[in-house]
Amino acid sequence: MKCVLCHKELKSWVHNASPFNGLCCNDCYIKYVLPVRFDINSLLGKTIKIINMKGEPNYSGKIGIVTYIDDQEQLFGSWGGLAVNIKTDDFIILANKNKVE
Repeated sequence: MKCVLCHKELKSWVHNASPFNGLCCNDCYIKYVLPVRFDINSLLGKTIKIINMKGEPNYSGKIGIVTYIDDQEQLFGSWGGLAVNIKTDDFIILANKNKVE
């Protein structure tokens, strides 16, 4: 399967808030879709699952609620002390989930 925007082979796609979910790669999502269609403040209060945090393998699989977004658009939440960087880290938004189990 190939990305509909850059036509590279899809290795992974994890952001499920996009209308391109499963159709574009993470690089195109960050470069083209996110700036146009995504209001980062909509993540406040949402539950996310960290798929991959650059340089922090112990954070993979952690689930938490986004409680704060700083001026560099890093997400802070109940998963621990480190911020999720939306430009370098991979995460999914867990639908219809308002608390962490």
